[in-house]
Amino acid sequence: MPDRPARTRAAGLLLLMTPVIWGATFPAAKVALEHVTPWTFVAWSRGLGLVAIAAVLLVRRPPREAWTLGLVPAGVLLGTLMTAGYALQTVGIDHTTATNAGFITVLYVVLAPAGAALIGRHTPDGVDVVCLALALAGLALLSIQGGGLREGDLIVLASAAAFAAHIVAVDVLVDRHAVAPLALAQMAASAVLTAAIALPMGPGKDGMPTSFQIMGSPFDEGLLLDLGEAYQGATGHHLARPPVGA
Repeated sequence: MPDRPARTRAAGLLLLMTPVIWGATFPAAKVALEHVTPWTFVAWSRGLGLVAIAAVLLVRRPPREAWTLGLVPAGVLLGTLMTAGYALQTVGIDHTTATNAGFITVLYVVLAPAGAALIGRHTPDGVDVVCLALALAGLALLSIQGGGLREGDLIVLASAAAFAAHIVAVDVLVDRHAVAPLALAQMAASAVLTAAIALPMGPGKDGMPTSFQIMGSPFDEGLLLDLGEAYQGATGHHLARPPVGA
């Protein structure tokens, strides 16, 4: 079994790779949003993410005792925060540049310690405060135009706050649940939420799938699902497939 320093270095390397891989998705997302709506893009990405995690767990199955009922509320909480982060990020990217979106999203790195300090009701470290101040100064230099932040940048900033809240929640819940089942639970919740938001409405002008939203009052979820089911049953748009190039 690897010693603790080796595991710590491996964990640090994985955390370092995460923003690198994530950052590479911003230009791709910007291109994808030229063909599909933000909600359709988020729904497909969360659904494919769920399939990927499920495939991994089929190969490396966690022990049966790792699957507890507590994963349901934990997954819903994490999935909701993840959905909020990705949805706001994708909408924001549609209204700003990929460069701005990439920089602003990574502010979750300095927002997360501030959120943890707020929840734990303790004073944040001096280094965290300095880093947050420098990050906000960089945001101002990058984004302020005409006396205020651009709309797209503000939306992406909100997504960074959601991602920071997600990190804080993961830090709490990962001590209570097995990592792999928790990852599947949160991705399943996010996939369901984004699929519910992005109701298929048929292909657009370029043959790519499009979607629309149905919104209602709090606790009207049953009515919204009934409306969505009725629309799909009447149109069959959810069965349409985008063209595949040769």
